[in-house]
Amino acid sequence: MNAGLLLFVVSALGLFAAAVVQHRRRRGEAKLAALRAAARLLGGEHDDHRAWGDALGPRATLALVTRNETGRSRRDWTEVTAALPGDSLELRVKSKGLLGGLGASGEVHEGTALGDEAFDREFTLEAAPMDVVRRLLDAPTRAQLSHFFAVELTTERTTQRVLRMALPGWLLDEGDARRALQLVAGIAGRVKQAYDQAEDAVPVPLVGPPFRAAPDDRAAVAAAEAREAEVERLRAHRRQRAELLRAVAIGAVLVLATLVAAFALG
Repeated sequence: MNAGLLLFVVSALGLFAAAVVQHRRRRGEAKLAALRAAARLLGGEHDDHRAWGDALGPRATLALVTRNETGRSRRDWTEVTAALPGDSLELRVKSKGLLGGLGASGEVHEGTALGDEAFDREFTLEAAPMDVVRRLLDAPTRAQLSHFFAVELTTERTTQRVLRMALPGWLLDEGDARRALQLVAGIAGRVKQAYDQAEDAVPVPLVGPPFRAAPDDRAAVAAAEAREAEVERLRAHRRQRAELLRAVAIGAVLVLATLVAAFALG
């Protein structure tokens, strides 16, 4: 290699390395700016990856993370969480996108229509109890969800019960981050109200003689028990589905091992 070509190669590599460093620096600055803006909105604090606070009602967090995906690939994600009251709600909303309703782990979501054809075409829904979920996922909330691409909204348990929204990529735009935080915190903050409204929708008649009538709450008690049973049925269904997926995975490994052993033995 002559000196001129060597100088060109070294210069090109140097320029490429400088561009990579500059890109990473700008990316880091944009990330910190987004976290600072989120912390101001939440009335809280931030570190290098998360912003948190409770100015929107429930304690909420916005995290800009990078996960190791399959193989050696790494992918950026935005995760927004908000604390939930109690443990009586199950919710999973996922954009259908190009996967046609397949979850991140490969499971097929159960479609539960809300009576909104546009929303039902765009998202899959698995949730209980539905009389509460319909109040949480009202028309304004469904419109906010439709603003985001490839969104997944789930109830989960970490150190506490939370509502979590996951989005591919980092939400570096302050307006998008604000929408995401207000959406998740807004739903979480209305859970108790939605339960109260569902309970109030069940009539409690007065029974007995005049001037001594008393409320008959048997229908209200039955409705509350039905909600609890609906949640438990969904959780049992998910456990059975997870066990089936594990069994299929183990079976696939055993079949592969058998084929490899048979091939090795000739």
